[in-house]
Amino acid sequence: MIQNTVQFGANALDDPNTHIADFLEICDTLKFNGVSDDVVSLCLFPFSLRDKAKSWLNCLLLRTDITTFSQFEQESLYEAWELYKDLLWRCPHHELPLGLVVQTFYYGFISSNRTMIDAAARGNLLRKTEEEGYELLEEMAASSYQLQSERNNQRSSAGVHQVNEFSVVTT
Repeated sequence: MIQNTVQFGANALDDPNTHIADFLEICDTLKFNGVSDDVVSLCLFPFSLRDKAKSWLNCLLLRTDITTFSQFEQESLYEAWELYKDLLWRCPHHELPLGLVVQTFYYGFISSNRTMIDAAARGNLLRKTEEEGYELLEEMAASSYQLQSERNNQRSSAGVHQVNEFSVVTT
């Protein structure tokens, strides 16, 4: 059976300093023209981890995605909110307070949508309590989803003609 991780010294799994020393020693044996040693190390490091250490790194990367969230140009409020909540769910130990979660989502939004959120909040969303801000985003996303579903239903029926036996016989 082939393992997808490099096995380092027996104590390396218990001692992070030994793990990193062994890892850097292995990385020093790899050289690529035009690629710095740091880039090689950064690209290979995730492959040196497993189990809880790999979960920790993945959660750390997800935490970065959470704190640097930004809405895509054509993304609806519902889609953006669901994506953001999915990031939070996949990184349950993000340790971000609810106020920072709301603030990060708010500032990651396109400015015209921020204006819409502020209008719904009857002022700046961030002046609400953390819980009120979160709940307002939940309600607005649900409303956005309903409007999006209704529009999709209307579009799918546009141009479709109902045909019954009488109209087929008379044509």
